[in-house]
Amino acid sequence: MKRITVILIVFLATTLYSFAQNNKALDTSTVENQFRYIIDNSPNSFDSKLVKLNWINQLKNNVIDSVSTLTKLQLTNTDIINAQKITLDSLKNEFESSLTSFDTLNLEKQSISFLGINFDKSTFKKTMLSIIIILILILVFYIRKYNGSNTITEDFKQRLIDLQEEFDASKQRSLEREQITMRKLQDELNKKKEK
Repeated sequence: MKRITVILIVFLATTLYSFAQNNKALDTSTVENQFRYIIDNSPNSFDSKLVKLNWINQLKNNVIDSVSTLTKLQLTNTDIINAQKITLDSLKNEFESSLTSFDTLNLEKQSISFLGINFDKSTFKKTMLSIIIILILILVFYIRKYNGSNTITEDFKQRLIDLQEEFDASKQRSLEREQITMRKLQDELNKKKEK
C-alpha cells in the first residue's frame, strides 16, 4: 500500500507540475504562441482537435486581457496624439506670430521714422547726405561772398583813410596859405598905417 501511495503521490505531483507548466505557458507567452501551444498539445480526433476547456478559458481570458490592454493603450496613445496635435497647432500659431513679428521688426529695422514719416534707410541716408552737401555748398558760397565783400570793404576803408589823410594834408596846406596870406595882409595893413 505504501508503494501505491508513493506512486499515486508521484503521479499527482507530475500531473500538477504538468498542469502548472501548461498554465504557465499560457500565462507568460504571446497570444499567437498560446494558440500554437493549444493546437500543438491538443490530441487529434478524426481531423479535429480536442482542446481542454480550461485551456480555452485561459486563452479567452488572456485574449480579453490583451485586447483590453491594447484598447487602453490605444486610448492613451490617442489622448497623447491629440495633446501633441494641440501643442503642435499652438506652436505653429506661435511660430507664425513670431514670423509676423520678425517681418515687422525687420521692416522697422530697414526704415527710419523722421517727423512721423517712415523712410527706407538707404533713401533716408541719400536724402540726408544730399541735404548736407547742399548746405555745405551754400555755406562755402556765402563764405566766399563774405570774404569777397570783406576784401572790398577793407579796400574802401583803406582808400577812405588815404583820402582822409590827403584831405587833412590839403586842409593843413590851405590853412597855412591862409595864415601866410593873412600875415601878408596884416603886414600890408601895418605898412599902410605906418605911412
